[in-house]
Amino acid sequence: TRARTAAIMSESTTVAAALRGLEVDTKLLQVIEDAMIREMDRGLNGEPSSIRMLPSFVDRLPTGQEKGSFLALDLGGTNYRVCRVVLAGDGSIASFDKDSYQLTEKELAGDASDLFDALARSVESFLFKRVGQEETYGTEHALGFTFSFPTQQLSLNNGELIAWTKGFSTKGVEGKNVVELLQGALQRRKLSVHVSALVNDTVGTLMAFRYHDNDAGIGLILGTGTNATYVEKSEKVLKMPEEQKQTDIMVINMEWGAFDGEKDGVNTLPRVRADEIIDEMSPNKGQQWFEKMISGMYLGELVRLHLVELREAANVLPDTNKSGLQANCIQTAHLSAIDAGAMNDEDIKQLLAQACNTTTQNIRDSDVVVCRSLSQAVTRRAARLCAAGLAAVLTRTDCHRIAVDGSLFSKHEHFPQWIMEALREVKTDEQMQGIRLVGQSDGSSVGAAITSA
Repeated sequence: TRARTAAIMSESTTVAAALRGLEVDTKLLQVIEDAMIREMDRGLNGEPSSIRMLPSFVDRLPTGQEKGSFLALDLGGTNYRVCRVVLAGDGSIASFDKDSYQLTEKELAGDASDLFDALARSVESFLFKRVGQEETYGTEHALGFTFSFPTQQLSLNNGELIAWTKGFSTKGVEGKNVVELLQGALQRRKLSVHVSALVNDTVGTLMAFRYHDNDAGIGLILGTGTNATYVEKSEKVLKMPEEQKQTDIMVINMEWGAFDGEKDGVNTLPRVRADEIIDEMSPNKGQQWFEKMISGMYLGELVRLHLVELREAANVLPDTNKSGLQANCIQTAHLSAIDAGAMNDEDIKQLLAQACNTTTQNIRDSDVVVCRSLSQAVTRRAARLCAAGLAAVLTRTDCHRIAVDGSLFSKHEHFPQWIMEALREVKTDEQMQGIRLVGQSDGSSVGAAITSA
């Protein structure tokens, strides 16, 4: 297979050039790491920075002794969850129940009341199903709200949405206190539910893992979007008023998806034409560059856009309908299967035929090779960019565990391996001692409940 791939690549300098454009070598990893460190420092100092470095107001870490029953509402995309977490008090979860719900187009693009009333109805439905009518309306419930969008935190249970991401455009929410909006909707349902903590999904992931492992210092999301959080010394958070610093640590929500790679007027991120098109088609043009090059929301589209470009420039898929390869016909889940070898050549032919509105007879073996090569190049680039960011964050913590949640991490067989390989290129053996990426499923929900404890 490698020999066949090499032969096809040598025949098409255009395809080979496209693949080279997706490479992130060791030198570039180091340049991006340095640019990230600079932006982190600027963000903590309150200077202009593409990375917001938001204080989460989580200034105490779980001990594992927290105990009781807590609710969590986890909103990070069009699919969201309501959960109940029972903490045993010994670092373990006694029980965990969850129901999933889906937002409608009206709730995604309508008014604030459309969105938050829907969330409150889901909490009501969940409680009624789990504990019955009497406890639903007659018992006090503490709820941790995981709100996975850039938010200016005002206190542990107050925060204003800075800007929507991930395709949301609900009106009347940006600049508003999202806890007040949710609390008002819950009260309209006559629910005795108190929103006691507002956390980002990344903060939640760190808190969930920290409940049973005190060597966790970084939380990472690799799913529809991407973000990182870590435990910083509060004295380093210069933009935060001293009177707001209650302890010697502060969990920082980086919002690293907004990192633009700029350093000394030079763009360090290896953007290609497909990245530019992704940005142009997005509702947040010119923003979230790092996220658009890493997260699961965009990787399938990046492969598709490369195929569209190569169809015109390199005679790839020449026997297919020009009206094919429409947006979102290739998903990141397909890339996970291709890279893992779960899709053989015939499977990929079927995928390409469906995407191009044609039959498999019109898909050549060489088209399959190009698709497979692009899939791996796009996802490997994403993993290596993520590693460059982690390399920067690791300079700020002595902890060794990186708690990771998200489908890109859990469902792509090689993604964790590619991250670790890249980290070893920019860190010494001594610096890498004990560093581990550890999956934390349901971290954002469990962590919100723990934070509300």
